[in-house]
Amino acid sequence: MFQKLNVIVKSGHSEILLNEYIEKDAFGQYEIKIWNRTGFNEKFFIEFVPNSKILFNQNDYWPHNVYGYKNNIQTIQTSKEVEIDVYNAEKINEINNGDNIVYKFKTREKDRFLIGEYKYYCNGKVFKTPLKLSILPIAWGIIEDENEVIEYVSKMYTLTKEDFTNSTDPYLLFAFGFHQFQDIQKIKLQLIDTDLQIILENEFQIAYKEGLRIPLNPYLFEIRNNNGASHLDYNLWVSLINSAEDIAASFIVARFQNEMVIRNCKLTQIENEVIIDWEEEGTKTGREIVMVNFVKPWHPPYHFKVDDKKTRLKININHLKPGIYKFLIQKESENLFFDEIEADICTLSNFQKGIIKGRTEEDTSPMEKVLSEILKTRFLKAKVTSKRLLKLQNDIKNLSVQMPEDMNMLSYAYILHNRFPPKRVDKRVISKIFDSVFDLFFDNKNEAFRYVLDSKFSNDYKKQLLQKCYCINLTCKPKINEIQMQTLAKVDEDAYGFIQLIQSENKVFGLNWAGISDIRILKEEDLFGEENHSFLSEENLGKNLYIEQYFQYLYQSIQLPRNLSKSTADFLREFQNQQDVQETKIFGKTRLQLLVEWREQTKKDLNHVKEQLVEVLNICSDTHLKKQFMDVFQALSKRKEADEIGYYIGLIALYASFIRNGLMSETKEFRKLLGYTIEKCNKLYYRDSIIIELYMQKERGYTWV
Repeated sequence: MFQKLNVIVKSGHSEILLNEYIEKDAFGQYEIKIWNRTGFNEKFFIEFVPNSKILFNQNDYWPHNVYGYKNNIQTIQTSKEVEIDVYNAEKINEINNGDNIVYKFKTREKDRFLIGEYKYYCNGKVFKTPLKLSILPIAWGIIEDENEVIEYVSKMYTLTKEDFTNSTDPYLLFAFGFHQFQDIQKIKLQLIDTDLQIILENEFQIAYKEGLRIPLNPYLFEIRNNNGASHLDYNLWVSLINSAEDIAASFIVARFQNEMVIRNCKLTQIENEVIIDWEEEGTKTGREIVMVNFVKPWHPPYHFKVDDKKTRLKININHLKPGIYKFLIQKESENLFFDEIEADICTLSNFQKGIIKGRTEEDTSPMEKVLSEILKTRFLKAKVTSKRLLKLQNDIKNLSVQMPEDMNMLSYAYILHNRFPPKRVDKRVISKIFDSVFDLFFDNKNEAFRYVLDSKFSNDYKKQLLQKCYCINLTCKPKINEIQMQTLAKVDEDAYGFIQLIQSENKVFGLNWAGISDIRILKEEDLFGEENHSFLSEENLGKNLYIEQYFQYLYQSIQLPRNLSKSTADFLREFQNQQDVQETKIFGKTRLQLLVEWREQTKKDLNHVKEQLVEVLNICSDTHLKKQFMDVFQALSKRKEADEIGYYIGLIALYASFIRNGLMSETKEFRKLLGYTIEKCNKLYYRDSIIIELYMQKERGYTWV
């Protein structure tokens, strides 16, 4: 205890202003006791950490109306005198904003709180205060038994008739973490059918409550009564209402629908007619058969409505485009959420056995012929396949590219192959053939960039396609518009952040991405204490001494029994605290921390990664460049002994910069090596790229070509 203070408050006062009694920088835990004339009345504790708060983005604060919480990045601001250590999230950024420090943490999907501690100093001593901050304004889950462990999934549940028929007393549970500025007073639950009719509606007062438990049986009772002969499809909507009776947020917590169970599906093809028969459990309503062309997937799938109560469909294949089709039986696509639609090729699954052969017809272009032949191999015998693949490899060499048609066909073919890899064919062989086709688009990478960002593919496949076309390498200035640039931010935050930091006049996003408040801090005199300030300092590129000392410290520490339960993060935290590591923080971490974490994550593949990256030594950089940029080569060469892989990463980042700035030609070998490095080394690569690119731009006066 540092200080004890007794305060007499005048009678009649209902408020005590603590700022009159607690000094501005007196961080810590306070025990407050309230007495009156009759004796002890109340005792409670507060944690006082000035200027500490979560910074919210209003666009991401509430859950999406269907997909729950989509943002897992939390931003916390603290006073510059306070350090923060979070145990259950990864720190990805740390920005010094003068009197405050802004941290960004990547949280796990189901965590409702950030757990950790604040650390501050007083009279030369270190003090710690527990940290527990709510990061979700509302979380929900469904349980059957009152004693069941609650799991707040905070996403829409999909419940079938079987699910709620077997339930006896299910509950919907909410946990609240609203902030005062939201002023949420009530929660409204509405059961809504497919015609948007409200079947049942209830409101609950929740002001000052930490949670709420709502029985689901009344809603299930209404579903049973209203279902009748129609197919089952209801949504349970939640609306949060403030004191002005306005709806602050609205979203679906559960959807009730029929489950389709298909058995004994039989396919019969007689000349130009296909007959599909099957057995089905359920209401047999609202269904469709979807047919996907597995050799020409760029053609849109066919959707055939199935009449209610029927389990047979006849299809005239004369109406189908040429190809080989696979089919599935599913609930009709409703496109309820038209702003979230993805291309069918990214979502369709659960195909039935059997194929449907459409008409034969000559391919309209050389690219179409090659891609169709690649995809046909899944339907051929092994002996035939090997000969076909050998011929294809030769045919690809003679192909020329037509944009955007060929890029469109290649994208669909690649996604289909990736989602449904063939069982009879060596996947590695097919993958290499696809890589050869993607290589043809290298000279059209800006057009490919635009095509992919404008497409309806999922963000995951957009990123894969950009990687396959080497667009993510950023070895030239990307020619994309502002809308496409915003799409890139969702698809690949690193590529977007790097562009914004180096190329944009307004560098706010780029600085936030890199976790620095200003580019100038990478050259500040009080940080480096050098006469000739350069971005190529050891503080930026990393000090080998720290690497050697850390691994020596780790070896000695793990010999002690008391350290057996500690993680790499524990050892790293202890070492950096003891050694006071003086390295610039980029992405909220020193280079030592980035390196140690990366090695831990990559330890199984470390030798393979090294074998790949060492190829950079075979990339020719002419003697003139080595003389002209001797300072960079010398700075990177210091890594050779303690951090060999880091040396290779640095060289790769340097050669990529030479290409961007028009000093070196890009070879096929290097672009593959660069793409591999970005994929495998990520933030380690981007850290070096930031430093080297700023050096090239600010100290040597080069610009991207």
